[in-house]
Amino acid sequence: MKLSPPRFAQRLLDKDFPAISQKRVGLLLGLAGAAALGAVAALVISGGGGQGNKSKGGAETNSATSAAPGASALTVQTLRPAQRTMSQRLGASGAIQPWREAIIGAEIPGIAMARIVAEVGQQVKKGDLLAEYESASVRAERDQAAAAVREATAQAAEARANLERQKSLREQGMVSAQALLAAETAVSTVEARAESARARLRSADIRLAQTRITAPDDGLISSRTAALGAVASVGQELFRLIVKGRLEWRADLTAEELSRVQPGMSVDIALPPGAAEPASLVGTVRAVSPAVASGSRTGPVLVDLPPHPSLRAGGFLRGEIRITQTPMLAVPATALVLRDGFEMVLIAEPAEPAESGFARIRSVKVKVLARDGDFVGIAGLDSEGEGAATISVDNNIVARGGAFLADGDRVTIAPATAQ
Repeated sequence: MKLSPPRFAQRLLDKDFPAISQKRVGLLLGLAGAAALGAVAALVISGGGGQGNKSKGGAETNSATSAAPGASALTVQTLRPAQRTMSQRLGASGAIQPWREAIIGAEIPGIAMARIVAEVGQQVKKGDLLAEYESASVRAERDQAAAAVREATAQAAEARANLERQKSLREQGMVSAQALLAAETAVSTVEARAESARARLRSADIRLAQTRITAPDDGLISSRTAALGAVASVGQELFRLIVKGRLEWRADLTAEELSRVQPGMSVDIALPPGAAEPASLVGTVRAVSPAVASGSRTGPVLVDLPPHPSLRAGGFLRGEIRITQTPMLAVPATALVLRDGFEMVLIAEPAEPAESGFARIRSVKVKVLARDGDFVGIAGLDSEGEGAATISVDNNIVARGGAFLADGDRVTIAPATAQ
């Protein structure tokens, strides 16, 4: 009897592997059945889907339920921009630095530091002792100079007395004119020696005073490099003093920005998170640089800062300079929407008569001119981001929730309110 290939394979399995042939055949048949069922299901789904996506007329339709054509996207509240006088502001950032800083150094060489009194952060008054050098050797020099002054003074007194005697004897004809001249010369010589001795004494007093390091003005110690036992060299820095404890803010601006800033303008400065109350300060522009650096093309604006416990020299601050008080259109900050890198407002414009009671949304790019509390001053821009008068007090601006709307959306609007 001639066997077909499948039956021949089955005979081989039954003959050579009687224990496992039934299990393997069952597994193969199961896999074949599953594949067949899958193919049938795919055919059914394909046929059913093709029918479900066509209407009776044969046109394709969306399986999702669409909103009714007359339905509005959202009910919004609108407002009308108001004319407000607001400060145009110029943002800037920069470091805090001392208003004036004094570097206190050694003026006398070759002697060791004996005592340090002042420490960093200490408030001092003009003339307060900050540190003191070993003064024993300088005092000895001063004592020697004082003794030389006393000796020269005594010699000068003796020379003057001798001159008076020579003058008396000369009148009596008992001494020659030459002797009188010698006495006068002796007086001049010893008086010059006495003056030289007094100068050496003043120098010794100055050196002695230089062993005491004192504050040149009222202020705050910001740095100390003085060390006990260190031998002084002339000009060596020992302390740094913030004069009067005053700090200022240095903001670097471009040449165009510098031209808009004038001394006396107010500056709103925000303190970093965690700073002591108040969390913001109002400074005053003290000076505006007349030149810009050749590398950065910027120049500094120096702003006086009021005292505040959280201010530290070297810290970094951001602030806004109040440039001018200008009338401008103002809307609440909640009306601004940020899209594609531009700030926008959404205007609800009346729809055509057939859609009475509804409005269409139109977005307008704006430039923020000023901020004052919850309000912002704005000017409209065209589609290219250039200046254009596209907003007026008659426009209905979406007050909030603009992020959920797009151009052309139909909305139901609440009555507009003036701000």
